[in-house]
Amino acid sequence: MKRNNLLILTFSLLLIFAARLNGQDEKLSWTPEKIMEVKSLSSTALSPDGKNLAFVVREPVMEGEQSEYLSQIWLAATDGSDAIQFTRGEKSSTNPVFSPDGKYLAFLSSRSGKNQVWRIRIKGGEAEKLTDADNGVSSFQWSPDGKSIAWLMKD
Repeated sequence: MKRNNLLILTFSLLLIFAARLNGQDEKLSWTPEKIMEVKSLSSTALSPDGKNLAFVVREPVMEGEQSEYLSQIWLAATDGSDAIQFTRGEKSSTNPVFSPDGKYLAFLSSRSGKNQVWRIRIKGGEAEKLTDADNGVSSFQWSPDGKSIAWLMKD
């Protein structure tokens, strides 16, 4: 039952946030240009204390010859308030995962070339790179005590 309530809460918060991001005040008329303006939400993570939700906002970037999607991590209180963009930059940040003690948020980013695991304090600061895998990291998970991270890469 708790898991269902959590899923409903997460989905509701994402819908509220998506409506704010996409400016629901305008009349909806779907054109190829409009579709490229729509931001999408994915990869949610709930903090261990249940007070914060991290999620990824993916938006199209179309400038000059550049036509791609850029994903960044946002952080909000579970009541839907205080939504802030948590990561920034020209490279995407994805797959947010809270540390078991809730003090850090680890994520994947290719900001140093290949996809690596990074972490940043929830209270802010600079992100630090935790891995240096030759072929990049595809997924990771915190250890139960939060002292290490296991990760996968392609061979």
